[in-house]
Amino acid sequence: MTSKNKCIIITICLLCLSFTGCGPNSKKMASKSIALENQHPFSVKVDVIGWEKFDKLQTSGLKNETYAETLTKTIDNTMLFNKVITSGDANYKLKVTVLDHVLPGHVIDYDLKLKTQWDLIDTAADKIVWTDTIDSAYTSKIADDIVTFDRLQKANENVVKINIEEGIKRLSHLKL
Repeated sequence: MTSKNKCIIITICLLCLSFTGCGPNSKKMASKSIALENQHPFSVKVDVIGWEKFDKLQTSGLKNETYAETLTKTIDNTMLFNKVITSGDANYKLKVTVLDHVLPGHVIDYDLKLKTQWDLIDTAADKIVWTDTIDSAYTSKIADDIVTFDRLQKANENVVKINIEEGIKRLSHLKL
């Protein structure tokens, strides 16, 4: 491989990193505490769908599994439900569907938007007991991230965190 080819490969890798960072980090996205109205003494199983509809560069590699892992960690951290079940039966199933992920053209400052639908299903009755649509936005300001190569990744991580926090708050208003 010639040095010119090596330079081209390195340049392409750096460009990709500048748009996507090194991949989403569920630990960074998971909230440690959220003020809750109620905590639920039941188990819940998390199911996330919809990320596969969007371009991986646009989403910084976010996947259903990453969102589900972040949501699971946030539920555990906040103790919204008694326990999150990853396999087997749970009292409730929380199904989150990613409806829209809007990334406007990169400009100095931009708003990243995420829209999800949350359905809480009573597994014994096989009935939806609560549904809501969560619209979230995060403004990425060039002044905040001028020296980083992972501006889009940080914006995606922040909009996911905001979306999950709002969903958790709304779920805490339920009396189960």
